[in-house]
Amino acid sequence: AIQVIKAMALGSSRELSAEGKEKFRRSGMYHFLVVSGVHIGILVWVLHQILHILHIPLRYRSFFLAAILLLYAGLTGFHFPVLRATIMALILYFSITCNRIPDPLYGLAFSVSIILFIFPTALFEVSFQLTVAATTSILFLYRFLRHFSWWERCSHFPYLIRLPLMTLLMAAGAMIGISPLLVFYFQQLHPYSLVSNLVALPVISLLLPFSLFSSTLSLFLPWNLIYPLLSVNVFLAKWFTFLTTLFPEFDVVLPQPTPLMLVIYYVSVYCGLNFYMFVLHHKSAKVTKKEESA
Repeated sequence: AIQVIKAMALGSSRELSAEGKEKFRRSGMYHFLVVSGVHIGILVWVLHQILHILHIPLRYRSFFLAAILLLYAGLTGFHFPVLRATIMALILYFSITCNRIPDPLYGLAFSVSIILFIFPTALFEVSFQLTVAATTSILFLYRFLRHFSWWERCSHFPYLIRLPLMTLLMAAGAMIGISPLLVFYFQQLHPYSLVSNLVALPVISLLLPFSLFSSTLSLFLPWNLIYPLLSVNVFLAKWFTFLTTLFPEFDVVLPQPTPLMLVIYYVSVYCGLNFYMFVLHHKSAKVTKKEESA
């Protein structure tokens, strides 16, 4: 359990056994053991809620969150997924502080530009390609779904219904973006990702902040005072590990595609979504003209 906590909170997965890594990989939950944008999103949301309860003004809240995120990114080694998510989170909060509404796609483009300017070789790193592909795919999918009337109705659903729905859509969007890259580099797909992410995210949302909070307290307090909190962390980590046993061993092995096939896939998905949105706009414009003429 302690090894899982260290891997999930700080990205230190070297002590995990090969068998344990394989269980997480086959269940589609291995990315939770690698600090990524999901971890940054959970951390930002928890800190935002705490500061909101403490009635900290938004302007000061942004500076505090920036300091915490940069510190956390440094502790995890400034890996590309963390760095990308951190820059995007900083852009979001500083834009809100300046009374601006940021565009996530522009934030992604800016973060990618900064990373490539500092680390040009990141373009050829698998982790960088995966985080950019997953984030881009999720953002495009959400922008596409906003054109449907039922999407607006979903935003009024109760939180306990809306959260699993958003999680499922986020996982689906990420799979659309990273599946070709996974096949290209590893020749494997893990079909349980959609379900396993939905099951594991509530546990991770509790385990990550509790782990970071107890780790921070351990710098100032003796272990016997934080032992109850550590016991909660261990219980959540054991439960998280147990979730991997719910999925039988099954992998989809596919032949490696060529780089040209990857380009054709992404261009086809992008053009297909844009063409469908064009058709929707064209139909809505016809309906509007008929209503005006009537």
